[in-house]
Amino acid sequence: MKRILITGAGSYIGESVKEYLQTFPHLYEVAVRDTVGWEPVPDDFRGFDVVFHAAGIAHVRETKQNRHLYYRVNRDLAVRCASAAKKGGVKQFILLSTMSVYGLTTGHITKDTPVHPVNAYGKSKAQADAEIAKLADDTFLFTCLRPPMVYGKGCRGNYQSLRTFALRSPVFPDIRNRRSMIYIGNLCAFAEQCIAEERAGLFFPQNAAYTDTSEMVRLIAKAHGRTMRMTKLFNGVIRAVPAGVFRKVFGSLTYEKTEPVNRFDFEASVRMTEQGETTTREAVAGQTAHAEKGEKKKALLIASMASNLDNFNRNNIDLLVAQGYDVTLASNFRSAEDTNSADRINAFAAEMRARGIRVVQIDFYRRVSRLRGQIRSFQQVRDLIRDGGFHLIHCHSPICAAMTRICAKDERRAGRTKVIYTAHGFHFYRGASPASWMLYYPVEKALSRETDVLITINLEDYRFAKRRLHAKKTSYIPGVGVDTERFAPGRDTTGLRAELGIPEDALLCLSVGELNRNKNHETVLRALTVPDMPAVYYVIVGEGARKKALEKMAASFGIGERVRFTGYRPDVIRFYRAADVFVFPSFREGLPVALMEAMSCGLPVICSAIRGNTDLVDTTGGYLFDPGNAEEAAGAIRSFAESGNGEALGAYNRETMMRFDARRVSDMMKKLYADI
Repeated sequence: MKRILITGAGSYIGESVKEYLQTFPHLYEVAVRDTVGWEPVPDDFRGFDVVFHAAGIAHVRETKQNRHLYYRVNRDLAVRCASAAKKGGVKQFILLSTMSVYGLTTGHITKDTPVHPVNAYGKSKAQADAEIAKLADDTFLFTCLRPPMVYGKGCRGNYQSLRTFALRSPVFPDIRNRRSMIYIGNLCAFAEQCIAEERAGLFFPQNAAYTDTSEMVRLIAKAHGRTMRMTKLFNGVIRAVPAGVFRKVFGSLTYEKTEPVNRFDFEASVRMTEQGETTTREAVAGQTAHAEKGEKKKALLIASMASNLDNFNRNNIDLLVAQGYDVTLASNFRSAEDTNSADRINAFAAEMRARGIRVVQIDFYRRVSRLRGQIRSFQQVRDLIRDGGFHLIHCHSPICAAMTRICAKDERRAGRTKVIYTAHGFHFYRGASPASWMLYYPVEKALSRETDVLITINLEDYRFAKRRLHAKKTSYIPGVGVDTERFAPGRDTTGLRAELGIPEDALLCLSVGELNRNKNHETVLRALTVPDMPAVYYVIVGEGARKKALEKMAASFGIGERVRFTGYRPDVIRFYRAADVFVFPSFREGLPVALMEAMSCGLPVICSAIRGNTDLVDTTGGYLFDPGNAEEAAGAIRSFAESGNGEALGAYNRETMMRFDARRVSDMMKKLYADI
C-alpha cells in the first residue's frame, strides 16, 4: 500500500484526487495537509511514498497588491515542499502545474513549445516547475502535470461562464473550434495512473477528444432539459473583435495528444457535472453499480511482462472491449528483463491509456529466486484483485498465473469472477528437466482446480491437461495465429541482402527470436562449422542477453563474416522474403509465432523436433533435428541445400498456415469469452 500526502486542504483538484484515491482503499492511504502558515520540514513527509502538491493560488484576479502572493505560494512553497519531501524520503513528487505557463490563448502546444507566461500566475508556476525539476533523480521522481481547463461539479473558472450562457441564453454562436479540456474524473484517473506506475516527466493530461465550445454549451443545456439554438449570425462580429475574452472562448487552443484520458467520455462527463455526480467518488461508485447490474463488465488481463500483452494479447483486448468490458491491463511495464524495448513498452502503454484502458504496474520478476520481489508482486496482485471487482480475469505466464489464481480464489468461489489461464507452453513436458517437473507440475496441478478455462496452445499440452489436470474446462486454441494476409509469400532478395552485405546467390538461413539459451542459436553456429558444410550465411533477428556471447562464439568458430546479428527489426517481413530457409532450433516452445510467420511467407523450415514446432511442421514442409545435436542440424541444412525443393516445401507450409489464420483464432477466442 502506498501512502499519499496531498497538500492544499480545500483545493478543488486536491480534494477530488483524495476522494478518487480513497475508492482504492487496499492500494492507497491518503492524508491531506493544510498549507496556510506552514513551513515544511523533512519530518512532515516521513512515511509517505508520494506527495501530490495541489496547494496554490488560482482563479483570483491579479492586482499589484496581491501579485507577490503568487510567487510566495505557487513558487516558493512548492519548492520548499519538494525539497523537504526529498529529504524526508518521499519517492515521487507530483506538481499540479498549468497550461498558463505557455502564455497562449490560441494555438497548438507540444512538448517542444517554449514556456512564455504573461502573468504572475503563469510565471510563478513556470518557475516552480523549473526549480523542482532540478531536484529530480533516480530516488526522487518528479511528475509535472500541466492540465488544460478543468471542469466538473463545483469547479471554478471559465466553465461557469459557459454554464451561465447555457442556462440563461436561448441562443449561442455556432463557431467550430477545438480546445483541450479535462473532466475532473479523468484528471483524477490520470493522477492515479502516475502514482500506480511511478511515472515521471512532463504530462499533458486531457480528455481523449478535443472540445468544441458550442457543443459543450449545447450539452450543458441538454443536461438541464433545455434546447440550445445554435446560430452563425454573430460569427463575423466575434471573429473581428480582438478582445481576449472572445479568443479564450471561441479560439482553438490544444495540446498534442500525448496523454489523452477516456475514463469518462465527454458527454457523460458534462452530464455528471450538471446532474448530481458531486464528487469523483460518487462517479466511480456509480460506474461500479452499473457494472454490478450488468451494464458494464470489468475484465483484467494480467501477465508478468508487458511484451506478453503487447505481442500476444492485442486481439484479446479488442475482443473484450467489443463485448462491453471495462478492461484493465496489469504487468511489469518497467522490467529490464522484458524482450521488448522500453520505448516500445511505453508506446504500448500510452496507446492503451488513449483508448481508455487502465494500465497498472505490477513488479513481476521472471526468476523465482527473486523472493523479496515475488512477495511484493504477490501483494500488489492481491490488492488489485481484491479492489478491482473484476468479472473476468485472464492470466498469462506461470508465476503471474499462479499468483493471480491464488489471489482470485475467494472471488471465484463466491461466484464473482471467472478465471482463464493461457499456458504458453508448460514448463513440464516430455524431455523437460526433473527440476521443472518438481517445481511447476505440482503447482499447476493444484491451481488448475482454481481455473475456469485452461487454454493450451499446442496439442501435447492439451492432451496432457485433459488427462492429468483439473480445470473446469480445457480448450485448445493455437496461440494468436498468424495474419496470413500480411505475411504472404514474396521474394525480395536484392535490397536487404545488399544492406547486410550478403551475395544475392548465397544460401541465407534466417532465425527470428530472443537471444537466450532456450532459443539455442549456438547449435546452428556449431552446425556451420561441421566439415563439408556449404558456405551459408546466417542472419539472426532479435535482442537478448546472449548477443555478445553469440557474437564472440561466431568469431571464435571462424564464421563471423557469415553471421549477422541485426537486433530488433520492425520490418521482419523483409527478412522472411529475403531468406531461403527458416531455421528454428529452440529447446522449448509453446506455439512459436515467428515460425508461423515464416511458414505463412512460404519459407521452408529447418527446426528442432519439439512440442509446438511439430504442431506446425512435418517432413513434407521441412526438416526436423534434435536441438542438442549440431551434427543433425548440419545434416538438415546440407540436405536442404542439396535438394533444390525449397519452393515446394514453402508452398506446403503456406497452405498449412491457413489453418492457423489469426481470424480463425480470433473467432475461437470470441466464442470462449462470450461463453464464459
